[in-house]
Amino acid sequence: MSVKDYKKEARERLKNRTLRAFRISIIRGSITVLFALIAFTLQQFIPDFPTKDLTLCAIQAALLLVSVSLLGSIRQGETAWFLCASYGKDPSALQFRYWLRRGRGFRAACLHTNILARKGLRIAAMCAPGATILVCGALHPEWQTKSILYASRIGGTLCLMIGILFAGLINQKYALAQILFARSPKKSVRSAIRGSCSLMEDSCMRLLHAKLSFIPWFAACIGILPIVFVVAYYQQTTACVLRDILRAKTI
Repeated sequence: MSVKDYKKEARERLKNRTLRAFRISIIRGSITVLFALIAFTLQQFIPDFPTKDLTLCAIQAALLLVSVSLLGSIRQGETAWFLCASYGKDPSALQFRYWLRRGRGFRAACLHTNILARKGLRIAAMCAPGATILVCGALHPEWQTKSILYASRIGGTLCLMIGILFAGLINQKYALAQILFARSPKKSVRSAIRGSCSLMEDSCMRLLHAKLSFIPWFAACIGILPIVFVVAYYQQTTACVLRDILRAKTI
């Protein structure tokens, strides 16, 4: 199927479900903002709050851990919701509750955090050459000629863009981890990530192409389209692509 076909299928799957689909994203975003605000403005909320650095850091760390745990469960439930819809079934609007249960929530958070850490490290490694060139070019510009200065800026920017593109491509290999975990909740975090890397080996470009096709859609959210529709549309299209990749590799 082409990207156009996946988008058409996603629109059909989202009929009368767009607001239900977006509700989970709203909950996830609200939890992120709420816990971040509480963690970093704790002293302003409570006048007599202890000012000892260790106490404050411990409470902030605890709040952030709770936030990560909830986000992991909600993100896992979100993945399960869109996967269920991609098969033509009617998913529950609050399917993430299943992943808030003891044991499942912790493992979902571990999977979510593990994937984020792997992606972050890869992006940092891929962007390091371009960032280094830009930083070196910015240091002591008076010692450099105009041609060298412009070359360092252009070269550094190109290297940085290429690094981001390659990191984005390689990071697609983790896309099936949460889907594999949703299908088999007893699967370990390591096996879910390894399974995703194996199944996505030849399909990273296919998924990235589908995601990049939504750049104009998100740009249109600034003044034309409501983001409520575009976010759900993007997530459902991605789920349909991943469903077919999983089908092709597991038959």
